[in-house]
Amino acid sequence: MLRALVRQDGTAERANLLRKLVTMSDAERHRLVDDFLNDVSAGLPESAIGRIREVFPVLLPDPAPEQLDAWVSLAELLRDDRFREATRSYLHATYAEFPGSEMSAPHVQEFNNSAGADLMPKLIAAHHAGFAADDAQAVALAAQLVEQLAQTFAVAADDDLRLRLAARYRDLDSLTLAALQDTEYNATEGRYLELVSIINDQPHPDAALLDSARRERSDGDGPGFRDFGQWLSDAILAAR
Repeated sequence: MLRALVRQDGTAERANLLRKLVTMSDAERHRLVDDFLNDVSAGLPESAIGRIREVFPVLLPDPAPEQLDAWVSLAELLRDDRFREATRSYLHATYAEFPGSEMSAPHVQEFNNSAGADLMPKLIAAHHAGFAADDAQAVALAAQLVEQLAQTFAVAADDDLRLRLAARYRDLDSLTLAALQDTEYNATEGRYLELVSIINDQPHPDAALLDSARRERSDGDGPGFRDFGQWLSDAILAAR
């Protein structure tokens, strides 16, 4: 609490506020976070609400200094009407408006949890094993992906869809980086996730995704979106 006061030139009024934040009971902390999440996620698709609510801060009885510091910062943000409004606005623009609303639709989430969850690891494994993009096995998997996506979005699995998907996957690294480095994201949802990860002593939920987007080539630690995206793009085009 003293460190937070010194860092921000705190007053006696602020010292009293910080003392209240630090000495909150578990139930009070839970209510504060729950109220914030209910407020900013109201009206969002169920899948988006689930993603947001699965990351919940739990402050240990004897937290490390950086965990307590993160809790104080988070608790102040959760009580800040401007942060709430900015987070609510960002979440609704991302998940409740097109194209985010379509990506959060039940049929898309069903694809992500079934066919998509089954096909993508197979494609990553084929790429990691060194299969060429035009290898029969890679082409067959890419063709399955196109067919499944066509069914999910109720569109034809034609050359137009293949070209659009190939273009998207070719830019997989830059598209992912643009989303995760977005200023508005980092000031709202990203900031919340960052502080919660410190409090819970866990990696940031998007850390692995960001690492893959920054990695130029795939290796034993996971896929590099640049070379994997290009490979998958080529496999999709080879499936025509």
